[in-house]
Amino acid sequence: MLILVTSVEQITKLSEARILVFLEQADPRFRYAKFLSVKLNIEYGYCIQRLGDMKIKAWITPFKREQKVFYAITNLAPLKQAKELIAKNDSIL
Repeated sequence: MLILVTSVEQITKLSEARILVFLEQADPRFRYAKFLSVKLNIEYGYCIQRLGDMKIKAWITPFKREQKVFYAITNLAPLKQAKELIAKNDSIL
């Protein structure tokens, strides 16, 4: 029996979209919460909440290396939708 798991969750926050796109493009050594917070200009506590939400949705997966928690994107992450949301918001500004 083959079970396919798909993500039906939609991106609801611009910060989630920004984090996903950053994780896709960033060098693996810069994929930790503090760097994300500083680089994307998001408050650290809020960034941690969004990362936790995205982990629950199975969009990202955390892993530890050198006593830091790094994040990687999973196949379920809606990257196309994230890029469209960012492009839409950039055109508004």
